[in-house]
Amino acid sequence: MLTLELAVAREAALTPFDSVAVRCPSRAGSRPRMVLAHRDPQYLSSASRHFRRLGWDVRRASSGAEARRLAFVHEPAVSILDTELADQSGWLSCCKIRRDGRCDKVILISPALERAPIAFARFVGAATLVGEHAGISALVDAVYDAECAAVG
Repeated sequence: MLTLELAVAREAALTPFDSVAVRCPSRAGSRPRMVLAHRDPQYLSSASRHFRRLGWDVRRASSGAEARRLAFVHEPAVSILDTELADQSGWLSCCKIRRDGRCDKVILISPALERAPIAFARFVGAATLVGEHAGISALVDAVYDAECAAVG
């Protein structure tokens, strides 16, 4: 299922993320690492391509188990998880990643934000919850808010 933003961008023959400004935090000259897990391969590809353009080293996953393994191996600055992953929910994956202690900042993406309470996101250890319908700019803002809170 494509978000409205992706559908409109496809019709306009533009990439859906061109309007977002480039702002990448710098950690002693290295590219910050990110694990990005989403159920939709097209969304996953577009979002990872966008974050790479912003200067992130992105590791992609399509399942909760794969996201957890990548977070354990690569110790990312941030992990972004879809709440509706194929093998297990992003909620459970978030809890497991936080319990492993390899990633302090997990951001959840929900296709139905009105049914996904922010209090529950915090309960499972997420830094925040972003509605998928809000678009990539809201996700980028959430990533940088989480990163800036850790840096400064």
